Amino acid sequence: MEEEHDTKKRHNDMRMKVVEEDSLHELCQVTSLHDLYQVGGEMETQEVEEKHVAWADLEEEAHYDEITGMVLDPGKVREGRHLEYEKLKARDVYSPVLRSEAMTMVKHNLETKFVKTRWVESVKGEAVRCRFVAQEFAGNDARDDLFAGTPPLFAARMVVSIAATSRTAMHSLMALDVGCAFLYAKAERDIYIEMPSSDPMSVSGFHVGKLNRALYGTRDAPTLWQKELGKTLAALGFTPSKLHPGVFWSTQRGIVLVSHVDDILATGPEEELRRLRSDLKVVYEIKGQTISEAGGSDQVSR
Repeated sequence: MEEEHDTKKRHNDMRMKVVEEDSLHELCQVTSLHDLYQVGGEMETQEVEEKHVAWADLEEEAHYDEITGMVLDPGKVREGRHLEYEKLKARDVYSPVLRSEAMTMVKHNLETKFVKTRWVESVKGEAVRCRFVAQEFAGNDARDDLFAGTPPLFAARMVVSIAATSRTAMHSLMALDVGCAFLYAKAERDIYIEMPSSDPMSVSGFHVGKLNRALYGTRDAPTLWQKELGKTLAALGFTPSKLHPGVFWSTQRGIVLVSHVDDILATGPEEELRRLRSDLKVVYEIKGQTISEAGGSDQVSR
């Protein structure tokens, strides 16, 4: 019995070796995605439509809310990912490069990094908001130059107090939100990322993305956004506080404002606040509300 078992085992091993060699031979002939589908045998040849390719559509996986853990509607997840990908394209967040080229750069330059990415998804109203984020961790690499300070709490209270106590006619309070703020800031480090599955260039696995803009999850994204907003406000005549980050004022406009990441709280003459809002909308996607002295409000969307 043992001899018969050993004979069958050797026979199976020889068959497996032949199959493996044949498969290896076929894989060596692969020169395109079309050939890869043919070798796989389980997938029919298909054309890749550049506008709608998404591995998420091919995967039967559950998606969970990052905050509550509840199961998300796959259809809404696809919609959310598509919207995020279109935003990444519109703002030119990254450029595709060959993976081999990126790995060579990372190997020979200590300042160059390769960072993995993931989707962060959560329910927002009736939709699912999807954020494509990098997974850059500090580890033992402590760097003060990547730190982004935040304004003190009393700065926001100061703005509200000025609005409440001002005797100037038509003095108002304005709250604004910048949509996907980090994606406006220019990258200052060489960082390569795994591209989102919605990108047709990610299908083959031969390409990765090189960041042109800051991406959520990179260590310097908040600092880069602070610099970007500071430049924009400086061009509009605002002066930054030397003591507290995120605090700005314009004597000419009569406005004091505080910025915390993508939120802006400002006070000043209502007409000047409207003008500031219009100026910012030229550069960024803005939504928010202006509350006038008379108790009225003026909402604005992106």
